[in-house]
Amino acid sequence: MRNFVKKCPLLCMNILLALVVGVGVAARYLPLHLFARGAVSSSGPGSVPSSFPVSSAVSSPASSFAPASSVPASSAAASSTPASSVPPVSSAPPVSPADSAVQAPAGGVVPPEYFKDAIFVGDSLTEGLMDYGNLDEAQYFCHVGLNVYQLFENPKKDDISNLTLEETLEKSKFRKVYIHLGINELGTADTDYFVRHYSSAIKKIQALEPGALVFVESIYPVTKEKSDTDKVFRNSYIKERNDGLRTLDNGKDVFFLDLTPVLGDGNGNMRAECSGDDVHPKAKYYPLICDRIREATAQALVSAGY
Repeated sequence: MRNFVKKCPLLCMNILLALVVGVGVAARYLPLHLFARGAVSSSGPGSVPSSFPVSSAVSSPASSFAPASSVPASSAAASSTPASSVPPVSSAPPVSPADSAVQAPAGGVVPPEYFKDAIFVGDSLTEGLMDYGNLDEAQYFCHVGLNVYQLFENPKKDDISNLTLEETLEKSKFRKVYIHLGINELGTADTDYFVRHYSSAIKKIQALEPGALVFVESIYPVTKEKSDTDKVFRNSYIKERNDGLRTLDNGKDVFFLDLTPVLGDGNGNMRAECSGDDVHPKAKYYPLICDRIREATAQALVSAGY
């Protein structure tokens, strides 16, 4: 080796110079290379801390990561945030059930799918709505002869499920509750007593279904002949009860729906052709009542600013 150096001094100097230059280049680029590898491996699949929200994990393969030198400063700072400082998923502000309950009405009516998480509560009139109406997405709680005092105080059971209303609401969660009661309460107590108990029932429903919207349907009028000849089923009494129910509308999460335009004659009576017994609507009118419910619901939501 010593003889080779003596014989080829110039060649040896070139080799030595090349080695020095090579070491300098490696020293310059090696840290960046290692940093880039570290950036990929620390964020790759399987390395996300267990306390980090799953939705925050990067789904792109490691090969798609940009070199560290091209990552914006803000992103680099975010990637260096300790896992313990990242808020858990549950810390996000909860979405109000009422927010998810409403939809922007299109064409002045709510769509049929609006009633997927709705329940209609009532007596034989609601049973008629279930049997002959077209709101098939909704669920129903019906009991023939049901009155407001039998919802929670002396609870009656649904004619089909054999569950009380409280049991029904606890079993399934609803975002909208429609109530149609009042015809069977005529002749019992006075309007103030009736409305107070109706209000208490709404509060109980809201306690069982936090954030749900409650829609109070107006009591249907009876025919003029029935009103003029009956001591209990009088349209003057029905109007008084409806006026009382209207006061429950707070324009926020409890709404009064006036359904009388569908069956009314303009003078506070049900049109004679709409009923076979002067009280219950004929089957063919229930789809029209459903249309009115969709329309009145949309009007209520618009008025409330939804």
